[in-house]
Amino acid sequence: MSVINNCVKVYICIFTCWALFYSGKLVLEINTSFQTYHVNLNIDTDTLTLSDASCFEECLEGLSNPREQNDTGNLCSKRSARRGLDQKVVSFSFWGEMQNGYFRGILDNLAMMETLYPGWVMRLHVSSARLSNESVRTICDIQCSQNVSTMMDTCPVDALVGFGDLSSLFGMLWRFIPMTDPTVAVMASRDLDSLLTPREAAAVAQWLGETEEPFHVMRDNPHHGTEILGGMWGARMDTGHREEFRNVMGELLEAARGQSWMKGRDQSLLTKHVWPKVQDLSCVHDSYLCDKIKGGHWRPFPTQREEGAYNFVGAAGPMNIHSKCPELCRPEDHQEWTMC
Repeated sequence: MSVINNCVKVYICIFTCWALFYSGKLVLEINTSFQTYHVNLNIDTDTLTLSDASCFEECLEGLSNPREQNDTGNLCSKRSARRGLDQKVVSFSFWGEMQNGYFRGILDNLAMMETLYPGWVMRLHVSSARLSNESVRTICDIQCSQNVSTMMDTCPVDALVGFGDLSSLFGMLWRFIPMTDPTVAVMASRDLDSLLTPREAAAVAQWLGETEEPFHVMRDNPHHGTEILGGMWGARMDTGHREEFRNVMGELLEAARGQSWMKGRDQSLLTKHVWPKVQDLSCVHDSYLCDKIKGGHWRPFPTQREEGAYNFVGAAGPMNIHSKCPELCRPEDHQEWTMC
């Protein structure tokens, strides 16, 4: 998908973006202080197949009139429910306008999904009460594009089995919902202002392939000084902990009702409600604070840090860190990895 190549060019610019229709094609227009880019999303609105049109209509209906999926217990949508059981999900939250920088993260991370998380699905948790009509239609257009239709499900949070309407909860919490979904086997919570990277994918692969721990935590910066960062954790529900994890996350979501929308709220709730219950069940990849934060089964990251933008997991933009990691946090067989 070519979107990422166009979007990367404008990371450091002040930008706006919106969807336009040119000759029956859906095009994302990105206006920066230097140049205007038109990114063809390869959605031909004049020649939509029946399945594309049905997808779009179902998406709009699901966002406009969300209903609980009582027959399956799925906590996303009819479309998601049709995928069946044992889903692997990379989970995000989105609200606001398309000019919001987080919207760009939908496109950028979709571009990385097929390579880094083959067989996984992006779940984008939204509420129509916090989206403009234009945003709703554009999100549905993207979901139903033939290029991404197998990789993305839009999940309204306004009517969920067992929870009801969660749209008033701080939006960053919506991405935690798959931990309670009976159709999900593995989930990873991520940030739209960050990029999926080979470094994080390697850590996730090691967690799933080489450990028995059902919970995963990553810390990859000297400033990642909290037990669980909101966009750097995962859980697997296929190893006998499904009910336990559902109860833990259900407790967090209920505790969040009535609380204000405030940056960091998601992480304080994770620290209070989740970490005490999962720390002994956690695989923790930590490159700087491995001896500072207690709990979990620590491992070094399996890949050496590279120079360049996004060289640490969870980077909010094209950041690049150069700090040497402590010897204690390096792999035993790679003590020479000062950038571990």
